[in-house]
Amino acid sequence: MRPGTSQMQVSFPRPGRALIGLMVALVVCYVFELLFLRANQTWVAELYLRPSAVFESGKVWQLATYIWFHRPDTAWHLLNNLLWLYLFGTKLEQWWGTKRFLVAYGVFALGGGVLTLIVGLLARTSVFGPLLPSFWTNPHLGASGAVIGMTIAFGLTFANEEMGMLLLGRMKGKTLVL
Repeated sequence: MRPGTSQMQVSFPRPGRALIGLMVALVVCYVFELLFLRANQTWVAELYLRPSAVFESGKVWQLATYIWFHRPDTAWHLLNNLLWLYLFGTKLEQWWGTKRFLVAYGVFALGGGVLTLIVGLLARTSVFGPLLPSFWTNPHLGASGAVIGMTIAFGLTFANEEMGMLLLGRMKGKTLVL
Protein backbone atom coordinates (compact mmCIF):
# COMPACT_ATOMS: atom_id res chain seq x y z
CA MET A 1 0.00 0.00 0.00
CA ARG A 2 1.10 3.58 -0.53
CA PRO A 3 2.30 5.69 2.36
CA GLY A 4 -0.48 7.72 3.90
CA THR A 5 -3.23 5.24 3.03
CA SER A 6 -4.97 3.10 5.59
CA GLN A 7 -3.40 -0.27 6.11
CA MET A 8 -5.19 -3.36 7.18
CA GLN A 9 -3.73 -4.84 10.34
CA VAL A 10 -4.18 -8.40 11.39
CA SER A 11 -3.25 -9.18 14.94
CA PHE A 12 -3.09 -12.56 16.57
CA PRO A 13 -3.47 -12.47 20.35
CA ARG A 14 -0.79 -14.23 22.32
CA PRO A 15 -2.18 -17.29 24.11
CA GLY A 16 -1.42 -17.88 27.77
CA ARG A 17 0.53 -20.78 29.23
CA ALA A 18 -2.52 -22.86 30.07
CA LEU A 19 -3.94 -22.55 26.58
CA ILE A 20 -0.60 -23.43 24.99
CA GLY A 21 -0.32 -26.40 27.34
CA LEU A 22 -3.82 -27.62 26.44
CA MET A 23 -3.16 -27.27 22.73
CA VAL A 24 0.17 -29.08 22.96
CA ALA A 25 -1.41 -31.86 25.06
CA LEU A 26 -4.18 -32.32 22.50
CA VAL A 27 -1.68 -32.61 19.64
CA VAL A 28 0.62 -34.95 21.57
CA CYS A 29 -2.31 -37.20 22.53
CA TYR A 30 -3.44 -37.27 18.90
CA VAL A 31 0.03 -38.31 17.72
CA PHE A 32 0.23 -41.05 20.36
CA GLU A 33 -3.29 -42.19 19.45
CA LEU A 34 -2.23 -42.57 15.81
CA LEU A 35 0.98 -44.38 16.76
CA PHE A 36 -0.79 -46.81 19.09
CA LEU A 37 -3.56 -47.52 16.59
CA ARG A 38 -0.98 -48.05 13.86
CA ALA A 39 0.72 -50.59 16.15
CA ASN A 40 -2.64 -52.37 16.58
CA GLN A 41 -2.96 -51.37 20.23
CA THR A 42 -6.73 -51.66 20.48
CA TRP A 43 -6.82 -50.55 24.14
CA VAL A 44 -6.73 -46.96 22.89
CA ALA A 45 -10.34 -47.30 21.75
CA GLU A 46 -11.27 -48.07 25.39
CA LEU A 47 -10.47 -44.42 26.17
CA TYR A 48 -13.16 -43.11 23.81
CA LEU A 49 -16.53 -42.28 25.35
CA ARG A 50 -19.22 -44.86 24.63
CA PRO A 51 -22.48 -44.46 26.56
CA SER A 52 -22.99 -48.24 26.46
CA ALA A 53 -19.57 -48.86 28.04
CA VAL A 54 -20.16 -46.31 30.81
CA PHE A 55 -23.61 -47.57 31.78
CA GLU A 56 -23.22 -51.29 31.10
CA SER A 57 -19.57 -51.86 32.07
CA GLY A 58 -18.90 -49.00 34.51
CA LYS A 59 -16.11 -47.43 32.43
CA VAL A 60 -16.62 -43.99 33.96
CA TRP A 61 -13.00 -42.97 33.30
CA GLN A 62 -14.05 -42.42 29.69
CA LEU A 63 -15.59 -39.11 30.84
CA ALA A 64 -12.05 -37.89 31.56
CA THR A 65 -10.20 -39.49 28.64
CA TYR A 66 -12.40 -38.91 25.59
CA ILE A 67 -11.49 -35.22 25.29
CA TRP A 68 -7.81 -35.97 24.65
CA PHE A 69 -8.39 -38.03 21.51
CA HIS A 70 -9.80 -37.12 18.10
CA ARG A 71 -10.93 -38.97 15.00
CA PRO A 72 -7.89 -40.91 13.82
CA ASP A 73 -8.94 -40.94 10.16
CA THR A 74 -8.70 -37.15 9.76
CA ALA A 75 -6.89 -34.34 11.53
CA TRP A 76 -9.66 -31.87 10.61
CA HIS A 77 -11.55 -32.42 13.89
CA LEU A 78 -8.44 -31.70 15.95
CA LEU A 79 -7.47 -28.65 13.89
CA ASN A 80 -10.98 -27.25 14.18
CA ASN A 81 -10.94 -27.69 17.97
CA LEU A 82 -7.51 -26.05 18.22
CA LEU A 83 -8.56 -23.07 16.10
CA TRP A 84 -11.73 -22.35 18.11
CA LEU A 85 -9.92 -22.93 21.38
CA TYR A 86 -7.24 -20.43 20.34
CA LEU A 87 -9.73 -17.84 19.08
CA PHE A 88 -11.85 -17.77 22.22
CA GLY A 89 -9.65 -19.31 24.88
CA THR A 90 -6.89 -16.71 24.56
CA LYS A 91 -9.01 -13.82 25.74
CA LEU A 92 -10.80 -15.92 28.38
CA GLU A 93 -7.51 -17.00 29.94
CA GLN A 94 -6.35 -13.37 30.05
CA TRP A 95 -9.64 -12.30 31.64
CA TRP A 96 -10.13 -15.20 34.06
CA GLY A 97 -6.56 -16.12 34.86
CA THR A 98 -4.90 -19.49 34.40
CA LYS A 99 -6.51 -21.40 37.26
CA ARG A 100 -10.08 -20.30 36.53
CA PHE A 101 -9.54 -20.94 32.81
CA LEU A 102 -8.41 -24.52 33.45
CA VAL A 103 -11.27 -25.18 35.86
CA ALA A 104 -13.75 -23.86 33.28
CA TYR A 105 -12.20 -26.03 30.56
CA GLY A 106 -12.53 -29.09 32.80
CA VAL A 107 -16.14 -28.27 33.69
CA PHE A 108 -17.03 -27.72 30.02
CA ALA A 109 -15.31 -30.98 29.01
CA LEU A 110 -17.13 -32.93 31.73
CA GLY A 111 -20.38 -31.21 30.74
CA GLY A 112 -19.89 -32.31 27.13
CA GLY A 113 -19.39 -35.89 28.30
CA VAL A 114 -22.44 -35.83 30.56
CA LEU A 115 -24.55 -34.39 27.72
CA THR A 116 -23.29 -37.20 25.48
CA LEU A 117 -24.37 -39.75 28.08
CA ILE A 118 -27.81 -38.14 28.39
CA VAL A 119 -28.29 -38.22 24.62
CA GLY A 120 -27.08 -41.82 24.68
CA LEU A 121 -29.79 -42.70 27.19
CA LEU A 122 -32.37 -40.89 25.06
CA ALA A 123 -31.18 -42.91 22.06
CA ARG A 124 -32.32 -46.02 23.92
CA THR A 125 -35.92 -44.81 24.00
CA SER A 126 -38.52 -45.62 21.38
CA VAL A 127 -38.89 -41.93 20.50
CA PHE A 128 -35.25 -41.06 19.79
CA GLY A 129 -33.91 -44.55 19.02
CA PRO A 130 -34.84 -44.45 15.32
CA LEU A 131 -33.23 -41.01 14.98
CA LEU A 132 -29.97 -42.00 16.71
CA PRO A 133 -29.64 -45.73 16.04
CA SER A 134 -25.95 -46.18 16.88
CA PHE A 135 -25.37 -43.31 19.33
CA TRP A 136 -25.43 -45.75 22.27
CA THR A 137 -22.53 -47.88 21.02
CA ASN A 138 -20.52 -45.54 18.78
CA PRO A 139 -17.36 -43.89 20.17
CA HIS A 140 -17.50 -40.18 20.97
CA LEU A 141 -14.22 -38.35 21.18
CA GLY A 142 -12.67 -34.91 20.98
CA ALA A 143 -12.60 -31.66 22.88
CA SER A 144 -15.62 -30.22 21.09
CA GLY A 145 -17.76 -30.05 24.23
CA ALA A 146 -15.07 -28.07 26.05
CA VAL A 147 -14.50 -25.85 23.01
CA ILE A 148 -18.22 -25.13 22.62
CA GLY A 149 -18.34 -24.28 26.33
CA MET A 150 -15.42 -21.86 25.86
CA THR A 151 -17.13 -20.28 22.86
CA ILE A 152 -20.36 -19.74 24.80
CA ALA A 153 -18.41 -18.42 27.80
CA PHE A 154 -16.61 -15.97 25.50
CA GLY A 155 -19.89 -14.78 23.99
CA LEU A 156 -21.44 -14.26 27.42
CA THR A 157 -18.34 -12.70 29.02
CA PHE A 158 -17.70 -10.33 26.13
CA ALA A 159 -21.34 -9.93 25.07
CA ASN A 160 -21.04 -6.40 23.67
CA GLU A 161 -17.58 -6.68 22.15
CA GLU A 162 -17.55 -6.58 18.37
CA MET A 163 -15.45 -8.99 16.41
CA GLY A 164 -14.94 -9.83 12.78
CA MET A 165 -15.91 -13.37 11.88
CA LEU A 166 -14.67 -14.72 8.57
CA LEU A 167 -17.54 -15.07 6.09
CA LEU A 168 -20.06 -13.89 8.70
CA GLY A 169 -18.89 -10.29 9.02
CA ARG A 170 -18.82 -8.21 12.20
CA MET A 171 -20.89 -9.34 15.15
CA LYS A 172 -21.11 -8.96 18.90
CA GLY A 173 -20.26 -11.73 21.33
CA LYS A 174 -23.88 -12.26 22.29
CA THR A 175 -24.77 -12.76 18.63
CA LEU A 176 -22.09 -15.43 18.37
CA VAL A 177 -23.65 -17.32 21.28
CA LEU A 178 -27.00 -17.35 19.53
